[in-house]
Amino acid sequence: MGLKKEDVVAISLGVVGVIFIIISLVIVFSAYPLQSTLNLHITEYTYNNISKGVKTVFYYITMLGEAFSYIAVLLALYYIWDKKKVFRIMVVLFSSTIINSLFKYSFNLSRPPKEKWFYEMSNSPGFPSGHAQMNTTFWGAMSSVIKKYWFTALSVVIVLLVSLSRIILCVHWFTDILGGLGIGMVIISLFIFLGKPIEVWLKKQSKRTQLMIVTILFLIYTLPVVFVVRDSDAMLEQLKFITLFATVVLSYIVEEEVINFNSRTDRWWKAVIRVIIGAIVFFGTYFALKGLFGLIISATKLTVAQISLDLLRYAILGPVAILLSPWIIMKLKI
Repeated sequence: MGLKKEDVVAISLGVVGVIFIIISLVIVFSAYPLQSTLNLHITEYTYNNISKGVKTVFYYITMLGEAFSYIAVLLALYYIWDKKKVFRIMVVLFSSTIINSLFKYSFNLSRPPKEKWFYEMSNSPGFPSGHAQMNTTFWGAMSSVIKKYWFTALSVVIVLLVSLSRIILCVHWFTDILGGLGIGMVIISLFIFLGKPIEVWLKKQSKRTQLMIVTILFLIYTLPVVFVVRDSDAMLEQLKFITLFATVVLSYIVEEEVINFNSRTDRWWKAVIRVIIGAIVFFGTYFALKGLFGLIISATKLTVAQISLDLLRYAILGPVAILLSPWIIMKLKI
């Protein structure tokens, strides 16, 4: 039996991704601990020859590649499009975020000099680029489920623009981008190959088994972050993502039995109202808990209280997004 079209796409992405990763690592470590000549030339050129106006445009483009932007988009799509497809993309995006952090702190390679950056940001390790990897993961996963040529072309353009923005703004070396693109491609390749089979297998398992698998997955993600990520603030950010990821998955497992939310809607205005309700409930909860927990932290002044309450806030957001908002939408019959 011949290969299916999606299998050919998955293999091609995987092969190209591995090639990108190998090339980027060869360039980096051929000059290590010094920076490669190629990276230096590209960064110097963009720093000296790209105008401030063009960099400002690419600054707004790079903001589109932030992880929370995609989480917001996915939540909106969950309420109005196809919750099963969106959930698959959520899982792969969260996983990619955590994988990126583990790679960053394992390689621990520096970014371009801070004085060349176009804007201030956290000085986390540079390789691989989170924006390049996240965008490849998100748009690649979206393209694999939508399967329209025009959407795939649009996705490629967006990925390239966001990736290019990181070089133009001088916040990443060229090899950071190449490595991020490569890892993102490998993740999408695995997603296309393994996504549906794993989902089919999980559906056959009992709820207890599914919950146990999520718990094990939570530990698999958490332990490497604790031991690999050296920066305490970065570790806390990753633990927040992992906590949100775990509670989203747990909520999704029980959602069908307790809510049975229908993500399809027959009117455009209902879709708009659904998104507005979801945004108000999610971000309202986020900022309300942030304010409330902030008062508690200020009163106690204990570091352990800050960490615990931060993680609790993100743990609550999972059920809010997957259970509470759909429940409100269903009750309102929208």
